[in-house]
Amino acid sequence: MKKLFLIFTFLFSLNVFGFSQSSDLLRLYKAVLENDFDGAETLLKKGVNPNEHLTGDERVQAAERYAEKAGFKSGDAEFNYAVENFDETPILISVNKGNEEISLEFVKLLCAYKVDLSVFSGFSDHHSPLSLAVANGYLNVLRCLLENGADANICRSYDWTPLMWAAYYDDVECAEILLEHGADVFYKNEIGETALILAGIFFHSEVSNLLQKTAGLFYDCTEDDVEKFEQAELFERNRKIDEAIKIYKTFAEKNDRLSSKCLAWIYKNKDSEYFNPELAWKYVQLPASLGDAGALICKANFLIEGFGTEKNESMAFDIFNTLSKADNSKPFAFFRIAQCFENGIAVDKDLDAAVYFYKKAADLKCPQANYRLGKVYQTGDLPGTTRDEQKAISYFKEAAYFEDPSACKELSIYFSEGKYVQKDLELAEEYKKFSERKVSDW
Repeated sequence: MKKLFLIFTFLFSLNVFGFSQSSDLLRLYKAVLENDFDGAETLLKKGVNPNEHLTGDERVQAAERYAEKAGFKSGDAEFNYAVENFDETPILISVNKGNEEISLEFVKLLCAYKVDLSVFSGFSDHHSPLSLAVANGYLNVLRCLLENGADANICRSYDWTPLMWAAYYDDVECAEILLEHGADVFYKNEIGETALILAGIFFHSEVSNLLQKTAGLFYDCTEDDVEKFEQAELFERNRKIDEAIKIYKTFAEKNDRLSSKCLAWIYKNKDSEYFNPELAWKYVQLPASLGDAGALICKANFLIEGFGTEKNESMAFDIFNTLSKADNSKPFAFFRIAQCFENGIAVDKDLDAAVYFYKKAADLKCPQANYRLGKVYQTGDLPGTTRDEQKAISYFKEAAYFEDPSACKELSIYFSEGKYVQKDLELAEEYKKFSERKVSDW
C-alpha cells in the first residue's frame, strides 16, 4: 500500500493525470481577472512580480479566461485570436476592465508595487496602459497612471501615442489631461502621424481646436475676416490673382489653413504664370500638418514627383496609409496605394495587391479607381482579370457618375460607335462634354 502511494505521488508530480498546480504568478493574473482585490493584494505583499509575463500552459489558461471574460466563445475566431496573441500583464488587464471604479482600484494597487507602465498589449492596437485608459474614456485612471510616472508620449514605432488616440476618439477631456502632463502635440510616430493630423482627417473639430491652440496654430476667424476671404475668392475667380494672393497671404501669416491651401493651389498650377513649386510646397505644409485631407494628398504627390522638395516616395506612401484610416479620405487613399503597388512606388511592384486596392477603392465609389479598373478590363492586363468590355463599361459608368472626364471620354466613344452598347449619339455627345471638363486634384 505504501509503494502504491509513492507511485501515485510520483505520477502526480509528473502531472500524468493532467492536474496542475497554479503558480503564484498565475494566481495573481487570475485574481486581477476575477476582480479579487484582496487576493491580488495578498500575492503582491508576498512578493509576486506584477511585471512578469506568463508563459506556456499558464499563459494559455489566463488567455482563455481573458477571452471568456471578453464575451468570446471557445472556438470562435475572436476567441482564438485572443488566446494566440494574449501577452497582457496585470496592469493592462486592470485598465481594460468594464468598470472604471474597479479599474482604478486595481491600478492604484499595482502602482503601489512599482508596476511597469511602459508595457504594450499583444493585440493589434498595441495599447499601452495610458492609451488603453484613453480608449476606455477612463479619466481618473488616466490621471492616476500619469501621476505615477507614465510617459504621456509613450508610443511603439508606427503606433499611436495616447494623445493621438484622444484625437481619434475626439476625447477633449483626455486630451486636456495628457497635455497637462507633457503630451507633445508635434510628436510624430515612424510614419509621420501626429495628433493634429489625426484630429483633422477624422474631422474632430473640438479636439483639433484644442490641439491647434496648444500648438499656437489656432486662427479664430471673425466676420470681417470671412468677408475679406470671400473677396479674395472673388478676385481669384475673376482672374485678379495678385489681389487674391495679397489677401490670402495676410491670413496665411496668421495660420489660416484655408488661405494657405489656396496659395498652394495657385502656385502649383503648371499652366499658370504664378507657377512656383517651392512656394506651393511651403504653403501646403500648414493645412497638411492640421490633417486637411486634400493638402495631405497634394503633399504626397509633391513628394513622389520631387515637386518643390526632394523626392521621398516612402513618406508619400506613409501619408496615403494614414489617409486610408479615415472614411472621407479612404477611397482616394486606397487608389493611390494601388498605384504605388502597380508602379513600384515606395514598395515592391505587386500587381495582385494593386488590383486588390483598386477594387477596395472602387467599392467605396472612387471614380479614379473605377476608371482604372475599366481600362484594366478593356485589356485584361493585370492579374485576376480577363478582357471583358461589358465589365469595363460598367466601371466607366461608375466613374462617369461622378463626372470623371477620362471615363466620360471612353463612354463617349462606346456610345458614338455603338460598340458593346446600343448606339446613342445624343448620350455620346453628353459624355463628350463632361470629358472636356477640368477637375481639381485636391
